[in-house]
Amino acid sequence: YNQERIVRVWVQLDGKYYFGTGSILTDGEVLTAYHIVERAQRILISDGTNQYEGKVASQSHGRDTAVVTYSPLRRRWNTIRIDNTVEVGEDVQVQTLDTSDTIHNSLQTFTLTRIPHPQKLVTSGIPWAVDASLITQNEERTPREDYYVYNLGERDDFILDYGMSGSPFSKGSYLVGVASRVGHGYHFHENGRPSKMQTVNVAISPSAIRA
Repeated sequence: YNQERIVRVWVQLDGKYYFGTGSILTDGEVLTAYHIVERAQRILISDGTNQYEGKVASQSHGRDTAVVTYSPLRRRWNTIRIDNTVEVGEDVQVQTLDTSDTIHNSLQTFTLTRIPHPQKLVTSGIPWAVDASLITQNEERTPREDYYVYNLGERDDFILDYGMSGSPFSKGSYLVGVASRVGHGYHFHENGRPSKMQTVNVAISPSAIRA
């Protein structure tokens, strides 16, 4: 997966700027998380050198995906390849931009492992992502099957930070997911009491991206 495809997605909302991450699908198209651009009054795509005005071309609130179009100065990208399989126990790479350096597109890479869906999820850190069709903040819900959950090896406290939403999950040269949520997963005893809580990173599955 070519790391130069990863861009920062700036949005203006009520006079303030916020940012997330996106990946170039093909020339002039960036895939990102819907909740980043949901209420944006202005969108800027930054490749670390240039900034481009963007607009939402397509979106899915239920799947938390959006495609933003822009006009690049030069054309260089073929359409990205998407893989439709990530098995439980399989490792993927998460490539995201350093949130402490908003001027340069400094890259960070993490290896995460897909884990089984916990029986319940409680999301955190995304106050505007409150919708019954999604995993709702501060409420326990059964995870949707078109979301995959990951953690960092033996560590169950790793979370994708603010600004990392929309980051691509990749396997080799293929895009296999888009970062969507951070939450806590619960596995349950037979008596209904939580047996384990672990921090999980929720990504949109490849089948949802294809849709």
